[in-house]
Amino acid sequence: LHSRRPGGSPSGPQPMASQDVRRASMREVINRNPEMVKAMLASGIQRAAVMVGSTLGVQSLRALEWKDSAAEYTALLGMWMNILAMLSSPLFGRFGDRCGRRVAAVFYGVATFLPAWALVVFGFNATG
Repeated sequence: LHSRRPGGSPSGPQPMASQDVRRASMREVINRNPEMVKAMLASGIQRAAVMVGSTLGVQSLRALEWKDSAAEYTALLGMWMNILAMLSSPLFGRFGDRCGRRVAAVFYGVATFLPAWALVVFGFNATG
């Protein structure tokens, strides 16, 4: 006879059911994967830094240059950026598989800061 272990079958542990995953608290998830805390903090700091440049600089520059069409052009730009992200995600996934997750994360981090860095380097005007 096989003895049943809690949370598993005689052959070994089974994956958590989707209902169990939904009921798991954030503390339980972090206890299972403590490295996730570092990733969450790094992502939050990165997004905060990117949003400061975007909110304070790029949005104002768009309004100055695009004037009455700013909402339309911003929506079109967002749409095309999302389409580009969907089309390039398999390529970026392969890049991450070949070069490693850390290299891919550094590449992504540098690329997300480029708009804010462009404002720092070229200044806050239409021609740069």
